[in-house]
Amino acid sequence: MKNYDVIIAGSGIAGLYCAINLASDLKVLVVSKKELTLCNTALAQGGIAGVYNSENDSPKLHKEDT
Repeated sequence: MKNYDVIIAGSGIAGLYCAINLASDLKVLVVSKKELTLCNTALAQGGIAGVYNSENDSPKLHKEDT
């Protein structure tokens, strides 16, 4: 039997971001229901949308885009 300090269900961007930001001395297991490339993040063909701090972007433009 293996023991882990943290088990993360989901290998998408949120799960992986959580895993890499945990303390390095923790034993972490990331569980995926299928291949890593089949997570919802990888399947989001439109990419990840966000507002950048630039003169060509704003929350209003982001709202209109999405």
